[in-house]
Amino acid sequence: MKNFISFLLFLFATCFAAAQQNTATDLKVQKKIAASEQINAEKLNEFAHERGENTTDYDVKYYRLAIEINPTINFIKGNVTAYFMPVSTAGLSQITFDCAAALTVDSAKYHGTHVTFSIVTNEQRTFYLPNQIAENSLDSLTIFYRGTPVSTGFGSFYKGTHGSNNVPVIWTFSVPYGAKDWWICKNTLTDKADSLDLFIKTPNQFLASGNGKLKSVLPDNDGISHTFHWQHRYPITSYLVATAVTNYISYSDYLVGTNSDSLEILNFVYPESLAAAQQGTAALLPVLSFFEEKFGSYPFRSEKYGHAQFGWGGGMEHQTMSYVTNFDKSLLAHELSHQWFGDAVTCGSFRDVWLNEGFATYATALVDEKFNLPAFKTWKSSTINAVVGQAGGSVYCPDTSNFNRIFDYRLTYQKGAMVLHMLRWVMGDSAFFKGIKAYVSDTSLLYNYSRTAQLQAHLEVASGSNLTSFFQKWFYSEGYPKYDLRWAQSADGKMTLKINQTTSHPSVSFYEMPLTVRLKNATLDTFVTFNHVANGQIEQFYLSFIPNNITLDPDNWIVCKKTITKDISLKNIDISNENLVTLSPNPVSNTLTITSSVANVQKIMCYDWQGKLLMQKSFAGDEQVVLDTFSLPTGATYTIKIILTNQQIVTKKVVKL
Repeated sequence: MKNFISFLLFLFATCFAAAQQNTATDLKVQKKIAASEQINAEKLNEFAHERGENTTDYDVKYYRLAIEINPTINFIKGNVTAYFMPVSTAGLSQITFDCAAALTVDSAKYHGTHVTFSIVTNEQRTFYLPNQIAENSLDSLTIFYRGTPVSTGFGSFYKGTHGSNNVPVIWTFSVPYGAKDWWICKNTLTDKADSLDLFIKTPNQFLASGNGKLKSVLPDNDGISHTFHWQHRYPITSYLVATAVTNYISYSDYLVGTNSDSLEILNFVYPESLAAAQQGTAALLPVLSFFEEKFGSYPFRSEKYGHAQFGWGGGMEHQTMSYVTNFDKSLLAHELSHQWFGDAVTCGSFRDVWLNEGFATYATALVDEKFNLPAFKTWKSSTINAVVGQAGGSVYCPDTSNFNRIFDYRLTYQKGAMVLHMLRWVMGDSAFFKGIKAYVSDTSLLYNYSRTAQLQAHLEVASGSNLTSFFQKWFYSEGYPKYDLRWAQSADGKMTLKINQTTSHPSVSFYEMPLTVRLKNATLDTFVTFNHVANGQIEQFYLSFIPNNITLDPDNWIVCKKTITKDISLKNIDISNENLVTLSPNPVSNTLTITSSVANVQKIMCYDWQGKLLMQKSFAGDEQVVLDTFSLPTGATYTIKIILTNQQIVTKKVVKL
């Protein structure tokens, strides 16, 4: 990539002379962003837009996009030069780009020679090259176009006004499939261009925002216009390319790094919003430092970060320059976090859009956990209440042609964020954040695309656990658990808890999760945590006080509904009898025989000294079963949990020789 970029810098030096949200503190802002992302719903073909129908035979390398925009006129004119490499051994004699029907292609040139083209579909144009281009050969094509874009999605090309004087403004907003509405490109989630040069010609009274660094603002020969040259030298997907043009005021904040290197935060704001903007963007600096601590260095540090104000009802994480409607701290934090989750690492399909939006929602909540803990607690409870407000729905998006479903606020944003929160609970803080940082810094994913399976793999490495069951139930399947906790305390202080579980949706029969119960009275307080592995599971322990307040999942780690009932019949249950189950031999070498005297064995789980699940095995229901312990490290003590067919659970220790 370095060699290719150096070549571009030399070749093009003289060639052209001419943007949701969750909010931990303000749920109204959070909902406004997601609601705005559901307007203008439309049916779209997933294969054509995500997988690159008719465009899989080449790899796009670079775009030079030169456009003219006057905010007083709903019109665009320009040209795009695309550098590409054929990926087929057969080479390439024609090339297809995505281009909306509302755009008119005037001509196309290959090495200065006009080439013919045709309309493939209302959204694609094919250009016929004069000779066969060999596999892996770098070549280019320049396409000249114009038109009045017809906006889809969120308003991919929008003309409006702002302020009391109704100053005109035009902005672009391409997610999920709208890039083709205003510029000719390869509009897919399989191929990022290595770099971009963006030139925007506009009347002198207007400023034009863009991706990357602002290299120059040069006056045009007409005396009434100037051209902004934005240069971006990081890989970028088509929907993250953006510009916005109006009478902006620009200013910069700077984040000074540990090595005294400064990151510029460049802001293009409406004049009437300047004071609020300056206050809001300055307050973002500690958030940026916090994200770098949690997720790694800002991924576009050699260029900039920034904001451009626009009139849409939320925000959009355009690469290196987010578009925001206002400067609320939750909105700014949400869009900033997307620079890691969504921009540097982009979901490889909108089926996995939670990798963008669930992460940004949770990252915003983490800001409050760091700086405003009461707000974080409020966010957890309100988010859980919202998710359990309906029985079904998966974080996985099954229909990427359904615009409303892609950006479903309850599922993609809220439940997606809570899946991350629950992973953190299951894995522990250290392993969770280690896995997230490894995921976003993986060189095969950084500046590329990712799917959920790749996130899972990183989290499994970090935790040393198999998370397949977790992802199957919490990501791919629907619903949540409903817990019914029943309890009683005997005169000798023995506390008995019985935890029943039903599920809100038939796609999951049971959720295995660690559960915490808090028991307290006016002066004493204790927490008991255990793995809930069976419906009707019974836990017993001795408590030195009589509780008058019992809470299940007191810190709101789990998406669930819960009821708690005192049940005096539980006083008569005793699961502590050591003779219920015998383990032989103990110490053990290669195989462990487990025999039950009261009920058949249904399931066995083995944990290490830290409580990490090492193995589990289900049985048809036999009085005696054998567990293979050959793979367990020697010289250690393990906890064996045996679930019987009568739902009793027996826990015993075994030593491995």
